[in-house]
Amino acid sequence: MSVSAVESKLLAMMKEANPDKKEDLERLTLEQLIHEYLEKEEEYKHIIPKKYKPLLELCNTYRVFSAHPKEEEVTKRAASSILNLTLEFLLG
Repeated sequence: MSVSAVESKLLAMMKEANPDKKEDLERLTLEQLIHEYLEKEEEYKHIIPKKYKPLLELCNTYRVFSAHPKEEEVTKRAASSILNLTLEFLLG
């Protein structure tokens, strides 16, 4: 759930940085949005602080577990860390 909130804010920030790409960005999945940000960090650095890069990488790694649970367990510590970083991103 928190990763969905990150996706929403990330999309809004990316559209603010590139209003001319709004429609293209709206079609991207979370994985694709994160990839777009990581590939074009310079383009977004004025609107998305670099300190959020680790959170976005974590969200990309763990996003699959919510929709497609695998045998790999997400530990309480990992979930707690992601949630705390998500709150920082959403409220920052």
